[in-house]
Amino acid sequence: MSARVSLPQEDRTVRLGTGRSWTCVRIEPIDSLFSPEGIDPASVAMLSPGTGSRDRVLAGGGEERQVGDEDRNGTEELTVRFAKEDLRSLFANLPPGRQSIEVTIEGDLPGGSKFRGPVTLDVLPQGRLQDARMNPNPSSGGAVLSLRTSTPGPLRLRVFDAQGRLVRVAMDKPLAAPGYHDIPIGAAGGQAALPTGIYFYKLECPEGSASGRFVVVK
Repeated sequence: MSARVSLPQEDRTVRLGTGRSWTCVRIEPIDSLFSPEGIDPASVAMLSPGTGSRDRVLAGGGEERQVGDEDRNGTEELTVRFAKEDLRSLFANLPPGRQSIEVTIEGDLPGGSKFRGPVTLDVLPQGRLQDARMNPNPSSGGAVLSLRTSTPGPLRLRVFDAQGRLVRVAMDKPLAAPGYHDIPIGAAGGQAALPTGIYFYKLECPEGSASGRFVVVK
């Protein structure tokens, strides 16, 4: 059965690097052919053959069912979430740069039937090493640096204070697999939160090195 699939405004760009950890999708029946209440949320999948290491990923489990008329057009829809980790696999083969990708959303309905509907995503993969960013910045004591590597090799992230003193080694892997990496610093990684101040980081990986500045405010 056909479905109308849409995205909230804040989810129309899928950022695979830093940013939101999920993307919300709204599923609405066309001509009342089915009820959103009848959709099995655990069966909802996003399909995009040829763009990544997987052709389909499932919506995240454990979320409370969200049915409502969010777009206020008089028809209720089901909202599901797709985790960024899964979308990274689905779009792993995309080169850097914003791209419009049409995907299919499908899932199970009562009686053994399925719904299916297309939607276009603006996908923004992580780009060059220099595109690595700390997020959030400023932070309240914990942040995450996201990057994407193309070859296996050492991965090291060091943090320095404003006087140039080493205050933390956030990661020091002799051999990290290629792909996306999220490196937590401070409270984001279960470590002690960094005091208020200005900090600098140096990132070293197979592609080379990069550095940047971030701020902690309390």
